[in-house]
Amino acid sequence: MSNTAGPGETGDTVPNARIGEVISARTSDFVAEADRLHAPPSLGSVALIRDAGIDILAFVTAAETLPKDAGRHPAAGGGAFDSADEFYRQRPEITRLIRTTFSAVIVAHREQSERLLPYPPPRPPRLHEFVYPGGADDITLLANDAQTLTTLASARTDSMHDFLSAAIRTLASVAPSDDARQRFLEETGRRLVLLMQDDMPGLQAVLAKIRPAGAARAAFAEARQESSR
Repeated sequence: MSNTAGPGETGDTVPNARIGEVISARTSDFVAEADRLHAPPSLGSVALIRDAGIDILAFVTAAETLPKDAGRHPAAGGGAFDSADEFYRQRPEITRLIRTTFSAVIVAHREQSERLLPYPPPRPPRLHEFVYPGGADDITLLANDAQTLTTLASARTDSMHDFLSAAIRTLASVAPSDDARQRFLEETGRRLVLLMQDDMPGLQAVLAKIRPAGAARAAFAEARQESSR
């Protein structure tokens, strides 16, 4: 693997711009504390952990901001201020009491080569490893591997359909042209019809959010007719 680029480095990404630190990890997923309060990575974006020579690739499934002390329960206190920005300027101590975290599902890894292995590594990432945004090359590798969509469609998250559609939009974002992006979405829509044939309402929700062209919509209509027989 080339050592000329830092994690997440692409033409439009700041090299080594870490976005968080792992605070909980399992083989299949992890939770990280965001480096910036109220600024987690976007839902469905790709996150990268570089752990002892292994690049771990994951998709962000959720984020939340909560007290650092689990026993504390926030109460409204900004009524005297014109905006949340003013509230935090006047009450800077609040930022030391809360944190933003995000979770991510691990979909692939790679070791000492660029070859993508479309499944989690044999052990979870170490606690306190840094998390970086996935670069365009990382996303392209995931978009070109058929297993990625299968893994995403089987992920169980609190907002599964929102997550799945957001992740698909991330994969489509690296297409080299509008036509290529449209073809990718059409093919993805066709595959989703097979992967989600037992969840027609969910399939319809995802297709509406990725907006594939007529071929995928026609495939959905055919699948719905088949399921009603």
